[in-house]
Amino acid sequence: MPDFTKPDPEIRHPDVFLESPIAILCEDWEEIRAAVLRDCASGEGGLERVLDDDPDYLRKLRHHHRIVDANPAALRLLGVSSIAVLEEKVGVLLPADPNGAVVRAIARGERVCRGERDLVGGDGRRTPILWQTTLPERAEDFGRVYFFAVDISEQKRAQEALDVARAALNHAGRLSLVGELVASMTHEVSQPISSISVFAEAASRWLAQTPPNLEEARTFVGRINTSATHAAQVIRSIRDFSRSSRTQFVEVAPAKLVGEAIALIEHEARGQAIRIDFTMKGLLPQVAADPIQIKQVLVNVAINAFQAMATDGGTNEDRIVSFALEREDRFVVFRIRDTGPGVVDVDRALEPFFTTKPEGLGLGLSICKRIVEDHGGELRIISSGTGTEVVFTLPLAHVQ
Repeated sequence: MPDFTKPDPEIRHPDVFLESPIAILCEDWEEIRAAVLRDCASGEGGLERVLDDDPDYLRKLRHHHRIVDANPAALRLLGVSSIAVLEEKVGVLLPADPNGAVVRAIARGERVCRGERDLVGGDGRRTPILWQTTLPERAEDFGRVYFFAVDISEQKRAQEALDVARAALNHAGRLSLVGELVASMTHEVSQPISSISVFAEAASRWLAQTPPNLEEARTFVGRINTSATHAAQVIRSIRDFSRSSRTQFVEVAPAKLVGEAIALIEHEARGQAIRIDFTMKGLLPQVAADPIQIKQVLVNVAINAFQAMATDGGTNEDRIVSFALEREDRFVVFRIRDTGPGVVDVDRALEPFFTTKPEGLGLGLSICKRIVEDHGGELRIISSGTGTEVVFTLPLAHVQ
């Protein structure tokens, strides 16, 4: 065991200093305080101006820094055997804080200052610590500023282990859905593939005319490209979802998500004589979302509505799917309402493998619910004899 040098008996510290299991450093910040207050008062802009003018300012201030004393716990934390060794290696062991937390506190006139940083001890060991100090009220007392430091290595390791376990659990949860995802791929991709077939036939008819109508044919070829891109994105999104990769969140306008989803389903809506409405209450802020996944949700819900209205026996004039957007606190609310017969069992409609369709897998809405929840939102169903409304929320990208 190293023979740690005891604190200088001529220096009177609080009683807790010597015996404390917490590392305590006593430092002289008197000259640093004077320099900071002088430099900040020399012009407009305060400390930020000083830092802009001289990016090396914080490091230069360390030349005015002096270690007064250190208790045995601090010497152990820093991996040195004596205060003499600490003073010799102070520039390496206690380099200038790149954030300048204490300097900023002095400039702002604050007293309590704390932070987190890594120390590289005399033995080369890197140690994460939490530190705190209370700056003196009087200028003359800055000759002794006490810093308290706690080794948080174990907490860091525990947090890292927890993060690994959480990631593994999340991955396991994703893998449990792989069967559902593979089965639902047919459901998700069938719409763009069907659209490709319809658009290709339309393009062929326009080209077969005499003379060929190239403008109309070009329009439908463009729609083929859009549908093919969407199908590829759906497959890629399902593949990524089954892996450990994270959802790719970006900031996106809610109206853009709805508009692009409508573009993917409008042809099928026209084919079934279904009218699509879209309303939005005011100018809405952006949401944090994976655009492909949220468009999957919107398209899936709309196709479900189309299928429901196809079996209700109603007239063409009755068939409407309406999209609506509004803000509610820290969220944007998406509403998709149809005029179909409604859902008989709302409570079970979001359960995996529950379906009222003979050919259905009962996976679409359950996966939609999972996607929305992964985004930090909620999805629910409101149903009556005059139609069904699917409502889900997405958090704002920035709280405003």
